Amino acid sequence: MVQASKSWIAPFVKEITYEAAEMVDPLAMHWDSFRSCIYTPTEYARDRKDFCWTSGGREISYSKIYAYFSARSWEQQEIFRTDQDTIDLCASLPRFNNLRSIHLCFTDGIAPPFRWLSTRVVLDGQISFPSHLEKMATAMIVARENEVPIREFKISGFYPRIAAEEPLMWELMAEALANVEELQVIDSPTMVEYLAQIPLPRLRRFELASCWLSVTNLEAFVYAHADTLRYLHMDDIWFLREETTIEGIHLSVGTTKSILDSIIGIRTSGVLWELTMNRQAGGHYEIRETFGKARES
Repeated sequence: MVQASKSWIAPFVKEITYEAAEMVDPLAMHWDSFRSCIYTPTEYARDRKDFCWTSGGREISYSKIYAYFSARSWEQQEIFRTDQDTIDLCASLPRFNNLRSIHLCFTDGIAPPFRWLSTRVVLDGQISFPSHLEKMATAMIVARENEVPIREFKISGFYPRIAAEEPLMWELMAEALANVEELQVIDSPTMVEYLAQIPLPRLRRFELASCWLSVTNLEAFVYAHADTLRYLHMDDIWFLREETTIEGIHLSVGTTKSILDSIIGIRTSGVLWELTMNRQAGGHYEIRETFGKARES
């Protein structure tokens, strides 16, 4: 990113996708701790019989598995020690003069042949993900101070819960998102509740996708930003519906109609100008409702 920000392409960059990976357990760095605490040779021998360690028809050796995770852990620990990612982000973002959008994408960061072992090797995202979010927020503030305000912010794959009482994080997020007009939260259900408490003075459009719907949290978010929020889009939302019959209580994944019924308070609140659900081909939506001023115009 640093090289790109100094090159001829910098003025043409309008959107950046930044992948933040989960942290590999530091025990993976050393041979003795890897083979005794992370993944033993006995376990490898068992998995080898089940053809778990094959890639393209070729067997992956135990030493190669160790070398891969050890190298990743060493690299991550060095970045963590020097805070190099924060330094690079803060140096790079202000150089993209026409930057408008940032997508912060959280992943396990493990290559496909080794991914099935990732649950054994990576630490809980609760440890590393908030740190990545803090670093990106810091860089966005630096960009804003250098007249590069971010108008669109997208976050995906973020599942840890951030404590609302952390004042430093709250202040960072509030300042980083001060110019954001469009916010997208994808597969990151805890962020809806958290962002309801962050002032977003320019927010116009909110998009929620690929997660379970908490009506309470969504209502809190919409009402908290009612002064500016006018457009709400939901895509691939899962809603747990409870139905009581003479046979008892049944739980099922709700339909589009049941989701609409569950947010009737939002739809009739007078806050929104437009509600859309589930994009379709040709720029259409499964559901598109207009309200108030949008209908009049």
